[in-house]
Parts: sequence; structure tokens; C-alpha cells
Amino acid sequence: MVGGGKSGAWEYGGRGDFILDLDSGKLGLWPGGFFNFEMEGNWAPAVNNKTGALMPVNSNQLFPLPPGDIFGVSAWNFTQFLSPYFGLSIGSSPPSPQTQT
Repeated sequence: MVGGGKSGAWEYGGRGDFILDLDSGKLGLWPGGFFNFEMEGNWAPAVNNKTGALMPVNSNQLFPLPPGDIFGVSAWNFTQFLSPYFGLSIGSSPPSPQTQT
């Protein structure tokens, strides 16, 4: 935010999203295995709380939760195909936002 709002100082914030897909067959290890990792995070403070607006001006920095300087693995998955039509999968996906009372 360059001007206006609650603060007139220039601040730069950003968001990164990194997705890594690995195929165990193409790596020469074993056939039918697939790894998937998603890492995401924010750096530098977001300007949303400094604009004075009711709606966020940068909705991209609202996630991942909690907001702030955080970088972590938001999802991972491993799939092993045992035949062309059957496979097993295990993993974790991002948690859904929960409201606290």
C-alpha cells in the first residue's frame, strides 16, 4: 500500500505455492508409485489490516491459516497402483477452516 489507509509506508508482502510431483517408475525405483507434496506460505506482513477497508484488498494472503510469516506443507499424498485399475492412496489435505466459539 503506497498511500492512504491507516499507514502510508510502502510494504511488500508475497505468497508462494510450490507443488512437487514425483513418479517412482520414472525415477527408476519401482513402477506405479506417485508422491505429491504441496507447500505454501506467506512472507512479510499483509496490508489487509492497514487499509481501513471492510473487505480484504489482498485476498491471496488470507490463506494458509493462520496468517503471518508461515511456510509449511499443506498437503501430501502417496499413491501406489497395484494394477492398471486398482490403487491405494494415503495422504493429508489442507484442513477446512473451523470457527471457534
